[in-house]
Amino acid sequence: MVILWKSMLIVLFLFFSIVPSCVSGHATSSPALSSVFVGGWVNWTYVYEPKLLRLPEEASVEHAHGIYIGNHDSDEGDIIITYKDAVNSSKCLLRWSGSEKYTELPEFLGPGEELCAGVPHGLSASVEENKTTFLYHANNQKALYKTTLDGQIIWKTLGRPTSGSTTPPNADKKELPFSPTWFASVEDSSSPYVYMADGYGSSRIYVYNRYNGTYAGKYFGGYGTEHGKFHTCHSISWDWRFQQMVVSDRENHRLEYFKVLDNSANSSASIFSYQDTMSFVPYLQRPCNIRIQKIEKTTKKGKEGNEGGIAIVPALEGTVGILSPSNQLLSVLNISDVLGDMGFLHPHDACFVPGTSGDFVLVTWNPGRIGYFRRLETTSISTTMTGRRHNDDGEDKAIKNIFLRMS
Repeated sequence: MVILWKSMLIVLFLFFSIVPSCVSGHATSSPALSSVFVGGWVNWTYVYEPKLLRLPEEASVEHAHGIYIGNHDSDEGDIIITYKDAVNSSKCLLRWSGSEKYTELPEFLGPGEELCAGVPHGLSASVEENKTTFLYHANNQKALYKTTLDGQIIWKTLGRPTSGSTTPPNADKKELPFSPTWFASVEDSSSPYVYMADGYGSSRIYVYNRYNGTYAGKYFGGYGTEHGKFHTCHSISWDWRFQQMVVSDRENHRLEYFKVLDNSANSSASIFSYQDTMSFVPYLQRPCNIRIQKIEKTTKKGKEGNEGGIAIVPALEGTVGILSPSNQLLSVLNISDVLGDMGFLHPHDACFVPGTSGDFVLVTWNPGRIGYFRRLETTSISTTMTGRRHNDDGEDKAIKNIFLRMS
């Protein structure tokens, strides 16, 4: 009881000391605004910082879709956002400088309409030969791109996946439209493949050659509810904590984990082998993506190591979840309830900021919003809860592990 009262007092103190006296609903945040307390679960609580990641007048963000954040050791932690511009189809990439701490206006990147036409959607990064980082772009209008960090095109692939005479079964007019949503790659530069989620189309994962963008004649999944099938495989990510691919199976309300079996050009084995399913209903009902980052552990003595691989999951209905290294639910932020009047209604992608103790960047779908969220370091009370885990036999085990701890 004492612990609960202390928790309530902390939250009330934060609310009345941080919440601003005025809030704007415009896409471009005013520097005059103060931090907005968003909430969360105890020691994973956050404030929204409207002074950061401001938008230029030339950007008309209809839908904000994907995020890349560089490592502070390699490229000063620049933040790149891909979005759909409501006015100018030659604009879709913005970059804020990490060296300026995201306080200045961003610059526009890319070659214009060649990259931005259609609906730019998922954005993922891959460190490849010579430790060079490339970006992979999935465009809902049947377009795939590989670019440099400046948005310069390395290759582009337009239309349905074809490889000579090799075409996926039922890839005809009877099938749902081909509409790519996201890319992923294995953290191994020897792999010749990248994996593309056709989330708004066939609900398949297609395999492409990462060197030239050609379809590799391999695919996995398709529409369904059983393991290995999807209902809007909105994104695909590499989870280095488990050395597995994870698919955000949005309308099946789950994250599906798979081992990648054919990581060489000569393999003809099944692409993915099902391993596990995680679901966090009712907290995260429509997961759009999952990203993982090593978070610096900060104590009263300063920074002491890291907290391991912490994951962040934006859910389209309006929440954002923070997961522990073992995928326990550490915190839930109800973004749409707190910031909905400012347009933060439908979280679409979220990414931790390297070099911080858990700050993250969030973009929302409709209307398109871009925000920086700073983690508060005020208490050591913690709350965790696992999701519902499905084992290989299909048994649904609800693992409840809810506790409060005061150190």
